[in-house]
Formats: sequence, C-alpha cells, structure tokens
Amino acid sequence: MAYGEWDHGLFGCLSNPFVCIMAYLLPCYVFGQLAYKNDRSCLKYGVLFFCPVVNCVLLYKFRMATVAKKDIKTTCLPEALKVGLCTCCAMVQQATEEMEDPKAMDMGRS
Repeated sequence: MAYGEWDHGLFGCLSNPFVCIMAYLLPCYVFGQLAYKNDRSCLKYGVLFFCPVVNCVLLYKFRMATVAKKDIKTTCLPEALKVGLCTCCAMVQQATEEMEDPKAMDMGRS
C-alpha cells in the first residue's frame, strides 16, 4: 500500500469474502457497522439504510470520515461517484478498510 491510498481497491470485494457476502445479502448490517465505526447507533443507521437518498448521503459522510482518518489522498467528487454509482462496492471497500482499525467491526458495545 502506498501512503495516502486505500488499502483495498474498489472492486477488491474478494479480498474479504465475508464482508462481500454480508454487503450483498445484508447491506443494512454492514451500513450499521460503518455507522458504529463513526460513533453512531448501529441499529438506527442500519434501519436508515432503507431510505434511498439518505443512505447514499450518510455513506458518503462515513466514507469521507474514513478518508480523513486514514489520510487518504482523494477529493469529494470521486468518492461521491463511487457511493452513488457503485454503492455496494464502496461499502465493501470501506468496511474492509475499517476492519483494520483497532475498534473492531462488531455489534458489541463498551
């Protein structure tokens, strides 16, 4: 991985098959996990996933938070296009990236 880049490619779904399968079968679960990683309610945001425009806006906000946290060199437009045109792949990429964070992707609360 080069500094300032995503560790996992946008279409690298199979780098973590579990996350890929979960994102395609239960996207609300993965979305809730991304919310939890951003100190939001996993359940509340998992339900919000079913609101068509709201889910893309929130996923974009979570994605930009990950970009800032990981110091990934990108701009708003490419990330917005990824979320808008390839939502599931963007969600898998971000979830896989977040799994490397010490705060594990699980439903547990501290």
